Amino acid sequence: MLTSMALQTAEAALTGESLPVSKDISAIAEEVGLGDRHNIIFSGTAVTYGRGKAAIVATGMQTQMGRIAGMLKEARRRSRRCKGSSLASVSCWGS
Repeated sequence: MLTSMALQTAEAALTGESLPVSKDISAIAEEVGLGDRHNIIFSGTAVTYGRGKAAIVATGMQTQMGRIAGMLKEARRRSRRCKGSSLASVSCWGS
């Protein structure tokens, strides 16, 4: 975030948080989970209140939404591979 004036975003698609999340420009001192990254606006979320400016640091598959899409694609690939398998489902999904 470069600037933030009472900025809030809806991040339910990423974090499951049902209420808008306040965003600000203060630094985060340590590694934190997605829901605790108060100085980042994520692709696929919506601003619900306020205004601000931010720098784009990732696009496409390098965003959090892109990573989720990649995990879903991999799960579908494994599902198709395992569907016709005579192996026990646990061993098929573990590979």
